[in-house]
Amino acid sequence: MCYRCLLRAFMLLVLAETAAAWFGPFATKEEDPEKHEKALLKMDLDGDGLVSLEELIAEDNWNDPTDEIVPQLKEMFPKGDSDGDGKLTTKELELLFQHYHAASEAKRAAKNEL
Repeated sequence: MCYRCLLRAFMLLVLAETAAAWFGPFATKEEDPEKHEKALLKMDLDGDGLVSLEELIAEDNWNDPTDEIVPQLKEMFPKGDSDGDGKLTTKELELLFQHYHAASEAKRAAKNEL
């Protein structure tokens, strides 16, 4: 096997592990409402049963927050907030991370084509 192929495989593994650390229950595309509800409860800092943008990007919600993830979440928040009230329900939070995963896969595919 070529060195580049091994290096590329290792980098993809590291990226997958990093995503798992950042997104916890949303790191996979599994449909598990219980995991989504637990994630919402963890992110819901004011206890209203919903997640605002401020709560979503709060440092307490991420194992390893980076400068990269916050702008992406800010950009994607309106895509998840289907009713436009500025807060996410469990379903809307799930929708937000589906959009995030789709965008991440598109970026990854574009990089692989280069």
